[in-house]
Amino acid sequence: MEGKGEIGLQGDHPDPGLQAQNREDGDESRSNNVEGVGSGDDHDANEDQEPLRKKYRRHTTQQIQVLESFFKDFPHPSDKQRNDLGARLGLESRQIKFWFQNRRTQMKTQSERHDNVMLRQEHNRIRAENEMLKEAIRNPLCTKCGSLVEMSGDGGEIDFEIEKLKLENARLKYEFNRICMLASQFLGRPISSSERPIPFPSIKPSDGEGTSAPPPPMAAGLVGNGGIPFDKNVCSKLIDGK
Repeated sequence: MEGKGEIGLQGDHPDPGLQAQNREDGDESRSNNVEGVGSGDDHDANEDQEPLRKKYRRHTTQQIQVLESFFKDFPHPSDKQRNDLGARLGLESRQIKFWFQNRRTQMKTQSERHDNVMLRQEHNRIRAENEMLKEAIRNPLCTKCGSLVEMSGDGGEIDFEIEKLKLENARLKYEFNRICMLASQFLGRPISSSERPIPFPSIKPSDGEGTSAPPPPMAAGLVGNGGIPFDKNVCSKLIDGK
């Protein structure tokens, strides 16, 4: 009765050591099954990769030369041309098609890169020209004498340089007319004494010439104001020393 009671107790409460051993045996069997499945997948993957390596082999130098030469004349070959070229080079029509697509893409990329470089150069040239124009506006120069022209508050040219040129021009005209009238007197042309005298400019004492003196009677009258006529060509010759 005691033996049966011990057996009954063991049946109701199994030994923990036996349960742990059974679990280890089950895990080992499952891991073996998984390893078996994984090894089969690796084998299949290796079989699939072998033909891919053969497909992506590089073309020979001779094949590339023939393809380049054909591309210059026919960048968009037809199906018949691709088949003939593939048979000639030992390539598939699909390989010929992909090569021409890649070559067209390369040519387009090179063309766009070249256009980009040209546009960048043009942009730099225009920007440099713009900077030069801005500098010319900030510091304007006279086109005749090359001196700086000051700017007025409203942005226009101040009359300083212009007035200076006008005064110089008026002085030269005055000297020219005075010399021409003196030359006319020496040539024996009649002079009317009723004409008003020419206002000579005053001379500063610092110049060493003393103060202004009244003009001589023969230098009376202005051209175009009822004065005496004279030949300017003759005056020009006298001035030049001819």
